[in-house]
Amino acid sequence: MAWSLESSGDKHKSKVIGGSNLYRKALWQWVFTIIEPKQLRLNDYIVHELGELLDTEKASGRPVKLVRMKVAARQRGLVKS
Repeated sequence: MAWSLESSGDKHKSKVIGGSNLYRKALWQWVFTIIEPKQLRLNDYIVHELGELLDTEKASGRPVKLVRMKVAARQRGLVKS
């Protein structure tokens, strides 16, 4: 993910967690449409790992939005390794 820069007049902020809005939206949609529904999960190592993480976190009672963010962040680490 890339840096996110916000500037408004005299204020300038840099966020590490922000990243590209387009990248974050695409990643969110991928998690929401491919990982979340069990019947659409591909027979792939990454999808299997992320699906198990998602199911475990949701079963423990965590908020769904938080779980999706964790899965998206974990996806980034699995693809690089």
